[in-house]
Amino acid sequence: MPLRSTGATRFSRTVSSPAQSTDVELFVVLFVEPVVVLFVEPVVVLFVVLFVTLFVVLFATILFDESSRSSNDAEKTQPDNETKQIAKKVFFMIRTLKIHTTRQGLHDITTEVAALVKEVGLNEGLCTVFIRHTSASLTIQENADPSARRDLETWLNRLVPENDPLYTHTAEGPDDMPSHIKAILTSTTLSIPILKGALALGTWQGVYLWEHRRSAHTREIVVHMAA
Repeated sequence: MPLRSTGATRFSRTVSSPAQSTDVELFVVLFVEPVVVLFVEPVVVLFVVLFVTLFVVLFATILFDESSRSSNDAEKTQPDNETKQIAKKVFFMIRTLKIHTTRQGLHDITTEVAALVKEVGLNEGLCTVFIRHTSASLTIQENADPSARRDLETWLNRLVPENDPLYTHTAEGPDDMPSHIKAILTSTTLSIPILKGALALGTWQGVYLWEHRRSAHTREIVVHMAA
């Protein structure tokens, strides 16, 4: 009896399988497919759309960054090119004058400086004159009446006398410390415009080296001309 019952049971299950399969298919058609159509497919489509949009935005951002970088590089190189063009137009020349002084006082060096400007051939620019010493100086003063220069020398000697008991720097002679003081009261550098190929000095102006030591010296003056 158990064997027959078991066989009958197996047979009944085998017979009922097609019905169960049909029920599953029906369930899928009635419930699963609508859910997929209504929810899953839109989500998938939305995900694809978002992915494509993100890819397009990312690609566009990369292109924009590259174009901006190229533009910035071009802007950076443009001033460099302009600087090079300006640099080509800039001209300068440096010369050194050696002036031999035999006495204390003002020495006219206008002719020597003007000759350098003429040699360079600048039509317009700036001439800078610099003395490389601490006991002599430069000035621009009257070049017509010699008495004006003598009065200036006398006045400065009275203003800064020798043998002042307050001086401690006396190893090089009584005129050494006064020469340093006179140098700081005057100038070590002069700037003179160049106009029409010549120093733009006034009618009664001259360039002077002011020697503050009593003994003879050779003074070096650097002349820088630029346009």
